[in-house]
Amino acid sequence: MRSIRVVAVILPLLICTCGADRELMNEYDKLQDFATELYFERRYDEALEQGHKALQIAQQELDNDRLVSVSQGLLARTYSKLGNFSKADSLFKESMRIGVELGAVEGFSLATRVHNYGQFCYERGRDSEARSLLEDAIQLYEQSGSANTIDHALALHRLGLVLESVNELEAATQRYLEAIAIWREVSPEHYNLAASLERLAIVYRDAERYQLAESLYLEAQQINESQFDSTSYQVVGGVASLGRFLVAAGRLAEAEATWLRAISLATHSAENLDTWLAHYRSELGYCYLQLGRISDAGPLILSGLEQLQTLTEGDDTRLARAIMRLGQLRAKQQRGAEAESLLVRAVEVAEMGSETASWILCLTQEGLASFYVESQHHDQAVSVFEELVASTESVYGVSHPKAARTLLDYASVLRSIGRGGQAEVLERRAQYILSRQ
Repeated sequence: MRSIRVVAVILPLLICTCGADRELMNEYDKLQDFATELYFERRYDEALEQGHKALQIAQQELDNDRLVSVSQGLLARTYSKLGNFSKADSLFKESMRIGVELGAVEGFSLATRVHNYGQFCYERGRDSEARSLLEDAIQLYEQSGSANTIDHALALHRLGLVLESVNELEAATQRYLEAIAIWREVSPEHYNLAASLERLAIVYRDAERYQLAESLYLEAQQINESQFDSTSYQVVGGVASLGRFLVAAGRLAEAEATWLRAISLATHSAENLDTWLAHYRSELGYCYLQLGRISDAGPLILSGLEQLQTLTEGDDTRLARAIMRLGQLRAKQQRGAEAESLLVRAVEVAEMGSETASWILCLTQEGLASFYVESQHHDQAVSVFEELVASTESVYGVSHPKAARTLLDYASVLRSIGRGGQAEVLERRAQYILSRQ
């Protein structure tokens, strides 16, 4: 009889506790979902507030490590967006630590945590850590039965970005191709397929494989236009990427029309694309400069640079390029001293942006070297070309077509000053590289 009375007392307590837990879970889910929604709407301060409320319930009320780790992961990404990188880093690590403890039964969830931390490290320029983490995430996706999923494809794409940044372009190309294959299978209209296509197109463009690059650019543009408003940053950015490709391929009339379209779309966009718009004006001006339309080029290049100087920091890559464009304009206007000063400044700004060689450093060094060649300052040209060869080989690799083109340009300068023997050595290196493409 006594045992019946004990059960009669305990059972309602258990039911009450379970009901309370359900209410707390519902409250947690609402807060976490709301925080996620705010994050994707870029309302990061509000996302932070809701995310901390969810974390508090997970830690103090539910004592649920899995939910704690989920909340920490979203908070880490939010802090990163707000520029609090030390806080983001500690939260990523703690979320991943809990994920490792739960990993035996939650392989996919652990993969996601590792993946997100790898992306964070890549964005902070910590390429070695990012590479290791993303490789681990890919392996975890495969081991947990989540291969050939959207998350798996995204991790492959991001690993491709890391490999590009450390100049392993063949490996990067392979990762992009693997990501694209998965996107095509599971979500052929997904906007991230467009991102992978565009990234691979850039690799092909830089390798002067223009036909392959163009088909990828056009496919990416078609996907973006089917998924987003015509003035969204995805569509606008895609049009601008096509403009850069057309300039690189020497198709300047098409490039002009494409840059004009990018400017029109960015002007009417509801998003804040002021920096992009200033950059596009500068690049359209450069297109006119190559077409010999100096009077059309001048106002665009000047206005683009003036706007960028008010919108960006001194080490911004767009700013370095805009300064270089003004230097190139001044050279065409026969204002040599001003042109040289601007082109030297562009190289300095490019160097400020990174501790190691970068594509923008190569571009600005190339601009300065070309100026010295055209103005018959051969000693200065040789000095800049020596640095440019080293930068190009560091950024693109010693067997890249860009490295070969730089060697041939350098050899041409050496021949013009009677150093034919050195020129011949460089020409043989360049021809060997090109013969293997």
